[in-house]
Amino acid sequence: MSISWERPTSPQFSGFVVFFADLLPDDPGFDDLPHELVCLNCLVEDGDEQLGVGLDLARVHGQVDFDPDTGEWFVPEDEA
Repeated sequence: MSISWERPTSPQFSGFVVFFADLLPDDPGFDDLPHELVCLNCLVEDGDEQLGVGLDLARVHGQVDFDPDTGEWFVPEDEA
C-alpha cells in the first residue's frame, strides 16, 4: 500500500491518494483497473488503525509506503 498527500485543491478533494496492494504497478493490466473515489471518512472508518497512521504520516512527508514484512510505514528514499 502507498499513500500520497498534497495540499487539497478543492473542498471535495482531501489531498490523499491511496493505492492498495492489489493494484501493484507491475501488474500488466494496471492501467485498465478501475479507479474509484472514496469518502475519506468512510475509508478510515472501514480501515484498520494502520491506515490512519499512514494517512497521518503521508500528510507530514508527502508520501509513505507500507512494508508488509515489517508491518510498518516508511518514507521512500526519494521523498526523504
